[in-house]
Amino acid sequence: MAMHVACTAALSFSIDRDTQLFDQLFTHPFLGGLIDGPWLLRAKYFIPWVVSPEDLNEYWFVPRAMFWGARLGGMLVALGFVSFFVSGFYYAGAPA
Repeated sequence: MAMHVACTAALSFSIDRDTQLFDQLFTHPFLGGLIDGPWLLRAKYFIPWVVSPEDLNEYWFVPRAMFWGARLGGMLVALGFVSFFVSGFYYAGAPA
């Protein structure tokens, strides 16, 4: 989770907030109206078969690496949550 948050923060600081790419990549968190702007990477980019935006190719290596780091970190966090719940059902249904 730390990898996802750190890479997302670095990516949001390396892309101008006034660009269309920033609006494509970032969104507000659920019930997150307390913070002024969008700051979380959209969850659709956690899915491996969703392509990255074409405008990101115009940026240099570091923002693209931060995007892939945030994407990988978010996917690992999501898989961790799912595996936690699946293991709970597995252990609850296993014979003693």
